[in-house]
Amino acid sequence: MILIIFLIFSSGCSKAGTIATAARAAADTGNQYAKNEPQNAIPVIEAPMNNLEYDHIKSYPLAGDKGYLFTIEVTSAVFLPVDVLIMDKDNFDIYTNDFKTGEMVPFNAVIHKNVVSDTFYYSLPAQGKYYLVIENSRFLAGGADAKKAVIYSLYVKLIK
Repeated sequence: MILIIFLIFSSGCSKAGTIATAARAAADTGNQYAKNEPQNAIPVIEAPMNNLEYDHIKSYPLAGDKGYLFTIEVTSAVFLPVDVLIMDKDNFDIYTNDFKTGEMVPFNAVIHKNVVSDTFYYSLPAQGKYYLVIENSRFLAGGADAKKAVIYSLYVKLIK
């Protein structure tokens, strides 16, 4: 009986180890779509080595149908943080007006604060135009505050 269990266990061990390794690798990415990215990804934005002055923002449009999934990779070349925001047109208008006036009126956005190097995934909640914003300022409470220009790279790909 023990021999049979050992043979069953050892014959499946290699395959189980491979599956466990693949599962750990997928979990390490923090996203279920990471394994599909190399096969299906279409470059949408390739912006290497951008200079973003302090107290400025840079915006990039994202558009498509509901459910379009984007992978967004932001890397600071100088190891200084930026804030990354994604929002629809109405909230983008509120945010940019607030940013210009220095007032804070509530707006809705997906916000990633203090990003030095990270990859995010964003699925469009509805058909339309959205905005990806890279911010280098003290505007968001608890956000990045580099106090000088930041050089960053941005790569956005459409997964589906």
